[in-house]
Amino acid sequence: MKINTFDLNLLVVFRALFEERNVTKASKKVGITQPAMSNALNRLRYLVNDELFIRGPKGMRPTPRAIELSVPIHSSLTNIELSLNSINSNSSKIQKLFRISISDDVAPLILPNIVKEMEKISPNFSLCARSAQGLEAIKLLDKNEIDFSVGRFESVPNRFGVKVLFDEEYVCIMNKRHPLSSEKKLSMEQYLSSNHLRVAPMDAPTSPIDRALDQLSLERKISVRVDLITMSPFILNSSEIILTLPSKTAKRIAKDNDFNVVELPIGLKIGFLFSMKVLFLGAGYCSQHIIKLLDSSIDIYCTHRTKETVKKKTLDDIRDIKRLEFSKFLKNKSLLCTFTHILISIPTYDNGDLVLNKIKENLNEMKNLVWFGYFSTTGVYGDHNGEWVDEETELKTLNLRSVNRIKAENQYLELYKESKIPIHIFRLPGIYGPGRSIFDRLKNKDFRIVIKKNHFFSRIHVDDIANAIYLSMLSPTPGEIYNIVDDFPCPSDEVSVYACKLSDMKEPLKVNYNDNYVSDFTKSFYNENRKVSNLKIKKKLNWKPKYPNFKKGLESILNISQIKIDK
Repeated sequence: MKINTFDLNLLVVFRALFEERNVTKASKKVGITQPAMSNALNRLRYLVNDELFIRGPKGMRPTPRAIELSVPIHSSLTNIELSLNSINSNSSKIQKLFRISISDDVAPLILPNIVKEMEKISPNFSLCARSAQGLEAIKLLDKNEIDFSVGRFESVPNRFGVKVLFDEEYVCIMNKRHPLSSEKKLSMEQYLSSNHLRVAPMDAPTSPIDRALDQLSLERKISVRVDLITMSPFILNSSEIILTLPSKTAKRIAKDNDFNVVELPIGLKIGFLFSMKVLFLGAGYCSQHIIKLLDSSIDIYCTHRTKETVKKKTLDDIRDIKRLEFSKFLKNKSLLCTFTHILISIPTYDNGDLVLNKIKENLNEMKNLVWFGYFSTTGVYGDHNGEWVDEETELKTLNLRSVNRIKAENQYLELYKESKIPIHIFRLPGIYGPGRSIFDRLKNKDFRIVIKKNHFFSRIHVDDIANAIYLSMLSPTPGEIYNIVDDFPCPSDEVSVYACKLSDMKEPLKVNYNDNYVSDFTKSFYNENRKVSNLKIKKKLNWKPKYPNFKKGLESILNISQIKIDK
């Protein structure tokens, strides 16, 4: 559409209709007759090829296209009016009404600065501030009832311009007599056992903290709920209740009321507009379960090895997941710079990590990156004669696959030391879960139970991996290595026997681990014997396995899958 053929008066008509939602009222506002207003609306509909306004029980309802056009049209007309008013006039005498919304807790941080700047623009300004936030503020913007909004938005429609003022983390505040006030950081047990105050309107959506806890199958006790932040100091001062708030607001309230500020067990980073964008390189079984925990507003990209594996997955029916073939992804490395979180689960090769050797030169350009995860293996520990090992234990493996993992780990740790790339290394044991467990192997008539006395294996349910990764994403600890294992390492035959008992199936034949029936590949797993500790990740990330032993995990799988095995 060419601007020189467009009647700009129609924009005035559009704004009046959008604000009034009534043809008669809009015509009076513009100063034309009702038939002229109807005629102008028909011309607008023709020019933009959209109904724009549809008659309904509450007046003229704007279409999605009208809502999309409303902000730029209103902004353009306002700028034109200001420019014309300023011609041959003293700017200090211009009268302007600024209409904003600002949340109750943010106002003390931001509003004084807004007023100061407005005084510079025009001493005759007027300011009308409303306390709307979130979706309510979005609706006011769409109706042109406010000029801009300041607050914490988890997502903002593309039709609006956005300016990020700062980001911050959640913390807790409490009075100094509270039993936990001397703590620097709360444990998950301390946080969940406390009584909580929540400040939010009664119709407000679930908070990010409560969503994060819910995804971990946890819940805090909200004892008191109020609408206004100004009420919170009185409640905290007279009780043993704690309040979770973004840090800037929390520190202001704590300073004014002599409260203590304590770190959360979940370092949930939020911002006025903080949006995660996650890349799974080599997305597979674990990635599917991690994605289920991520908020639906998060952008997710997955790479796959071949065209066949790029095909739509079941999860894609409920999530907008962008899937790419790995080789094609490498041809568009500039995409890397847009991600905040990256997880690599692609196998290594003789020279270490395949991915790192391909993208290393691009990592320093990734200014948005806050978390980078790498899946390694507990196989790196090698043989320790059945003794306990942890993240500080010497790596003694002779297995070539595990030796390559050590090379990759060293490459990533060196990258962290050199460039402060936020590397996190996760050592995984045998992984099981729905669709990938001993139950599935028992369906094979050729399956045998391998026996080697006093030989220990560690294992982990896929849901517990997902929860650990989710916790780490929320609370990055760059440069750390974690074992993600359950609490109960044991011989593999115990798992097989219990699975048969649980599914009411006759046990398969038992063979010694060095029997000719056992493949060389399977034997390689019996050359190294160790029990792997998970104490570090429990302490650092407040992680607790949902399935602390194989019995709990197998019982869950049997209940979920309703597995039936032919006897």
